[in-house]
Amino acid sequence: MVVCRAGEVIPELVGRVDDEADGSAPFVPPTLCPRGHDLDRSGLIWRCTTGRACAIGAGIRYAVSRDCLDIDGMGEVIVDALVASGAVNDVADLFELTASKLMAVERLGEANAAKILEGIERAKTLPLGRIIAALGIKGTGRSMSRRLASHFGSMAALQAASIDELAGVDGIGPVKAPAIVDELAALAPVIDRLETIGVDLGGTGGVASDEPGGPGHAAERPLAGLAVCVTGAMTGPLASLSRDEVNELIERLGGRASSSVSTKTSFLLTADGDSGTGKAKKAAELGVEVVSPETFAERYL
Repeated sequence: MVVCRAGEVIPELVGRVDDEADGSAPFVPPTLCPRGHDLDRSGLIWRCTTGRACAIGAGIRYAVSRDCLDIDGMGEVIVDALVASGAVNDVADLFELTASKLMAVERLGEANAAKILEGIERAKTLPLGRIIAALGIKGTGRSMSRRLASHFGSMAALQAASIDELAGVDGIGPVKAPAIVDELAALAPVIDRLETIGVDLGGTGGVASDEPGGPGHAAERPLAGLAVCVTGAMTGPLASLSRDEVNELIERLGGRASSSVSTKTSFLLTADGDSGTGKAKKAAELGVEVVSPETFAERYL
């Protein structure tokens, strides 16, 4: 198969290479997952029949990453050691870690353990979309997790949502909705533990009452009804924010974070408006306004 770069990042399959032309062996589809378990091959994406239990370490590494719980100091080696020891088997276990459990990991000293525990404590007040993402719900990712948080407002409301209600969320539809309902039901014990531990599941985590988009600004949603696409590193007032944090800010302000530029895009937020990037070119072609981080801050913050 011939693969090329389409647009800015996404790979595109553009043709096939005959087996005889390059001497390669015919492709034989796998019958087992890489860890030797049976595969569910009923859908377009084949999945291990044991679910998230097949790769607990990978799930936890994703959960502690910057765009989810952002627990500094929890690298791959530490996560794998905690999983191997049985100290961490799900996301809720992370919030029940103690200094003694952490320091049982080889070469993890008191200072590093304290740093990790500080990160875990901070994670309790993160925006709801981060918590949803950390759960690793099948059929969702960081962007969809933020959208679910914005749409339902709380974990309780998300768990209570029917298939039809979930299907009505932009980007989910009738195919993904049943799987998400099933995933939420399976994760109910973990979610219950998160609530008992004190993780903010109400939807306003990480937003102070006097911040834009916080509880005290319920009636002030300057981006309500607007679709905003973000590209490139931010400058000025937004320089310290990651891409995901900028998207979270947009959604707290009532907007919808978009991953691409189209005729439905209200404006493109970028510090590289004149650099000829793919999204900037697309915005120019479609007549979509390009807004700098400095202008965005003046208008909406």
